[in-house]
Amino acid sequence: MTSSQIDCINGVNGNAVTELTQTDLDLAIDYLLGNNAKRMAPTIEGTNRFGTAPIDRAFWAICHTDIRSDVKAIASFIATNEYPTQQAVLQSELGSTEEVRWVMTTNGAVDTSSPPIYSNPICGQNAYGIVNMDNVSAEFIFKPLGAGEDALNRRQTMGWKARFAAVLLDDGWIINLRSTKA
Repeated sequence: MTSSQIDCINGVNGNAVTELTQTDLDLAIDYLLGNNAKRMAPTIEGTNRFGTAPIDRAFWAICHTDIRSDVKAIASFIATNEYPTQQAVLQSELGSTEEVRWVMTTNGAVDTSSPPIYSNPICGQNAYGIVNMDNVSAEFIFKPLGAGEDALNRRQTMGWKARFAAVLLDDGWIINLRSTKA
């Protein structure tokens, strides 16, 4: 994922690596800003609507769905339904904590230690790069019944293959904030 990481140590759950806190999140933000990382998500301007708040420019963070309640417990958390507009909200977005917007996934990184430690990468703009797939580098393969050595027409296969590459462009623009569950 990334070689730069910060372990949460300011929580109260009693583990060596604790749950997410505002103090730990501020350390991660300070790291990114100290390395001149640029925020990825634009400001969502405030509107004159009851129960909403403007959302600052932000870095993106990815968290596992298991720690959804821990993210929501951070003092500065604003849920997506409190954003002034919904146009810029991602389907898997949980909310915002000051300068970080959080997306959730069941595929979030978690190790098998006891207690489990969750990896929460926080990314700045251009921290990583990818090679996009196109119809030249991706191939869908379908073999109908009876293809090859299947004289009784009992098997068919279907699959795909593709070339893909991803690379960290600047390790100072991404940080892994490791935490446990509260």
